[in-house]
Order: sequence, then C-alpha cells, then structure tokens
Amino acid sequence: MTLLQERFAEVGPLNAMEAQLARAAVAARGRLDPLDETALRYALSLFRCWHVRAPDGRDVAVAALLRPFREKLVQVLWPLLDPQRPGLAGPHELLPAARAAKGIATAALAEVQRTLGHRLPAERLDAEIRERHLVLICGGGGGTGYVHLAAFALDGQVPGQFLAPDGEQQARAFGELKNHRFLLVDSYYQRIWPIMGVRPIGVYGRTSELPASHVFQLDV
Repeated sequence: MTLLQERFAEVGPLNAMEAQLARAAVAARGRLDPLDETALRYALSLFRCWHVRAPDGRDVAVAALLRPFREKLVQVLWPLLDPQRPGLAGPHELLPAARAAKGIATAALAEVQRTLGHRLPAERLDAEIRERHLVLICGGGGGTGYVHLAAFALDGQVPGQFLAPDGEQQARAFGELKNHRFLLVDSYYQRIWPIMGVRPIGVYGRTSELPASHVFQLDV
C-alpha cells in the first residue's frame, strides 16, 4: 500500500461521516445544537490532519500521533454516521457523541502539544483544522485556465494556488502577502486582467514559451 493509499484508507471514513453529519444537521431542521455540530466537525477535521505546515515552512507529520485517537473517534461515531445506516442520526443521538468527540479531540490536541509543541504551535494546528481549502480541477486547455480565473475573480473568489500540468515552469505555487494573492499569467492577458481589477506588480523570467510573463495581484 502506498502512502497515499494509506492516507485515504484512514481518512476516508472521516470524510464519509462528515457528509452524513451534514445530512443529519439539515434533516434536524435547527434541532441540532450548533455547538454539538461544531464539536463533531472539529474532531473530524482534526483527525484528517496528516502533515501540518509549521511556521518555519516545514511540514510536521501528525498522522501517526493522531492515529490511536482517530480510531477511538471512529468507534464512537461510525455507528451513528455510517452511510449504510438505515436512517440519519437524530440530535438526541448526536449530543452524547459530540461530548465524546470533544473529549477525544481535547486529549489528542494535548498529546500533539506535548510531543510536537516545540515545532508546531497550537494556533497553527488550529488554523489547519478550521480553515478549509477548496480544490478545483478545471480542464479545457488552450488558455482556458485564465477564463476560470476570470470567473473566480468576478465571483469574488481569490485562488491561493494556480497550477498547470504542462511543464515545471507552468506548475507554480503562489504566496500570500497580507490580504493579497499573486498569480503568474502570460503577458498577453495584461490587456484583459485590468478589467477584473488586476494590476501588474512585477515581471518574472520564464521559458521562451512565455517570455514576458507578469505577476498580477488580485485585490481582496
């Protein structure tokens, strides 16, 4: 089993349970206490963590440390949030499960801090748990990716990364500075992006394929 397969084998049940939790919350029509739902979602997000980026830029592995706690959580929640369960779990069933999940998560966080606190501050792990990232795979080719970016900009969405698969210079991650994200795009689109509120802030060297690429800033 590869590392990726191992990861999906462990976090797969957590993903399935969170989907069931969302269905149960909708079906409860407001009867599920938001604090209980938050405790459950926080625990599920915590135990999905595998590597967490530390302040020094290095990834800290937490999967093995969280594994025994993850197994305890699955034992508690799977009977209630199993996708094959005939009916959705009710608020009265999720209340004690939320309390148990909160206890397991609290113990896990304490263990992470005891073992890795010198490398991974508590607030960094908390941010990893609470801040969700949406990953979209948008195909098309022929410069279509810039159309996707324009659509995101019109909708007020600011990509944190923009990756293309055709070549090492095409695949590039973009940093974040305060409230701005940066995108590397072909200078041809310099005539288009100002319409979207984007302005050039610098020039990056690149291959002959895109000799005058610019960095554009999307204002948040």
